[in-house]
Amino acid sequence: MLIYQVNHIAIHYPESWDECRLFDFRIEPYSRYGQCLLVFDTHTEWGYFLKSDFWEVHEGNKGWYYYALKRNDPSYTLYDYQTTCIEISERIGMDIRLFMEFPLRILKKKLNEGCNDANFHKMLGDIYWKEDAFLDAINHYTIASNKGSRDAMYELAEIYADKKSEFYQIEEALKWYEEAAKQGHEPSIFSLGAYYYELENEEQKALSYLEKLSFNYAAYEFGICLGVRYSDKEIGINVPIMLEYLYWKLGETEKSNFYTKILEEYILDDDIDV
Repeated sequence: MLIYQVNHIAIHYPESWDECRLFDFRIEPYSRYGQCLLVFDTHTEWGYFLKSDFWEVHEGNKGWYYYALKRNDPSYTLYDYQTTCIEISERIGMDIRLFMEFPLRILKKKLNEGCNDANFHKMLGDIYWKEDAFLDAINHYTIASNKGSRDAMYELAEIYADKKSEFYQIEEALKWYEEAAKQGHEPSIFSLGAYYYELENEEQKALSYLEKLSFNYAAYEFGICLGVRYSDKEIGINVPIMLEYLYWKLGETEKSNFYTKILEEYILDDDIDV
C-alpha cells in the first residue's frame, strides 16, 4: 500500500510478501511480529526494506530490534538501521522512522479516509496483534477474511489455535485454516497436516494435506519443526514423524541433496525409519 511519495521515492506498507518480491526485495518468510516498510526510488534500483522484529533471548528477556535489507541484494546483508534511516530521511526530507514508529496512527488515518479493502484490514490486524490488542486484531482479521484474504484467515486461525489465549477455539482455528487452505495457502495446509498427524487414525488425512506442500515450503517447515513454533498451540507437531515425512518428500526431488544432508545430521532417533 502506497502511503507516501516524494519525487521518485515511494514509501509502502507491504500488503503481502508477494508485493515485496514484486519490487525485488529478497526477504525471509513472513512473520506477523513487527512492522515492515518498503522505501525505493521508482526510477533506479535504490531502495530498502525496513523491519522491526520481536526477539526473545530467554524467558523474561525480550524486546525489539530493527534492521534494513537493501533492494535486490542476494547476500541478505543486514544494513545498519540508524544509518539507513538517516540516508532515507535525507532523500525524502523527513524522518522515515515516523512511519515505523507510528504505523497505527497512519493506517487509522487511511481508514478514516475510506480505505476498506482486505489487505488494509489485514495490516491493521497485524499491528493490533503486535500491540496485544487481540479483540481489535480479531475484528480486522475477520473483516479481511470475509473479503477473501487468505493471509488474514491464517492469522485469525493462529489466534484461535493458541491454547494460552482466552480466545482459544480449536474449531474456529480449523475452520479458518481450511478456508485459507482452499486458496492454496501453504502455512495453513501445513498446520492442518500437523494437527491431524497428532490425532489417532488420522495419518492419511494428514498426508492428504502435507502432500500438497511445495518443495520449498516443505524444506522451510523442516527448519521450523526443529524449533518450538507450535509449543503453545493445539496445532502441535511431532518432530520425529515430520522429519520422516519431510525426508521422504524432499528425497523425491533432485534438488533435495542439500536438505537431505541437513536431515541426516538431525535424525538421531533410531526409531525413525528413513
